[in-house]
Amino acid sequence: MFQIFFISFFNKLKKNYIKISILFIKVKNMKAFYIKLIFLILSSLIISSNCTYPVAIFHGIGDFCLRPGMSNIEKFFSNKLNKVYTKCIETGGSFKDWFTSFESQAQKGCEAIKSDKNFSGEFSVVGISQGALLARYIIEKCDMPGKVKRYVSIGGPQMGVAKFPHCESGFICERVNRLVDKGVYFSIVQNHVGPAGYFKTHKNMENYLKYSSFLADLNNEKEVKNQEFKKRFLELEKVLLIKFTKDTMIIPKETAHFRFYNKNSQVEDLEKSQFYQEDYLGLKQLIQENKIQFLDLEGDHLNFSRDDITKYMVPILE
Repeated sequence: MFQIFFISFFNKLKKNYIKISILFIKVKNMKAFYIKLIFLILSSLIISSNCTYPVAIFHGIGDFCLRPGMSNIEKFFSNKLNKVYTKCIETGGSFKDWFTSFESQAQKGCEAIKSDKNFSGEFSVVGISQGALLARYIIEKCDMPGKVKRYVSIGGPQMGVAKFPHCESGFICERVNRLVDKGVYFSIVQNHVGPAGYFKTHKNMENYLKYSSFLADLNNEKEVKNQEFKKRFLELEKVLLIKFTKDTMIIPKETAHFRFYNKNSQVEDLEKSQFYQEDYLGLKQLIQENKIQFLDLEGDHLNFSRDDITKYMVPILE
């Protein structure tokens, strides 16, 4: 934040250079000159203190950036952040989210970020549902000139999903989930079905680690850890992780807070998980540094309001 602050400050000061030069010529009384000079510098400081990082938003599955709802969210964030540059990043949209590999969607998002000069410096990312994983790909893996400093995850399946949406239990759901477990790691599924990239079979972690085309790598869960992913994640200044208390879309709902099932199908406490204890990604360190906020919002998946954006999300991005 200090870097963007000083850049903004010196840019404002540079714009006032002509005014300062004219003052030096016109003002014979040097005392008056210094008073006005101090005034111009303080004005630049005040203006610069209101600077906020540009914001990139990633939508959820089946949505698309040009939909009026997403356009309204984009505009609302911008208005609440003093008209800062805010853009929804299209990574697929509509049915393409379902039938394009998740890695391909993430790479498309990365290319969009790289081609936008507004994201060539420090910026923030907001991820809605699966968009939270796409946003995290930008944080950790996108080869870009810019750097992400703030991260808001709204109902994001951070540790993956273990079951078909809205199908946690019941006779039919059990059979559906059994079929998904058996077929999700076939290469044709991983390469052509978006959500398969973040599906996690907690009862067979060996298959997950071996055949997952996206999440196992992003979460640094494979045997060989990528220290660059962790380094970039640790550069975040502020993180907000939002879980919905009655979420039936991402199962378990606790995945939004980096929690998941153990081998006994019980949701494990974060602190007891190997992911946290060995700090694969740097989550433990960021928590210890008080850089992460965990928030529960009442309701089902993505049941949030403009008031929630204003009260909880905007302060993270300011």
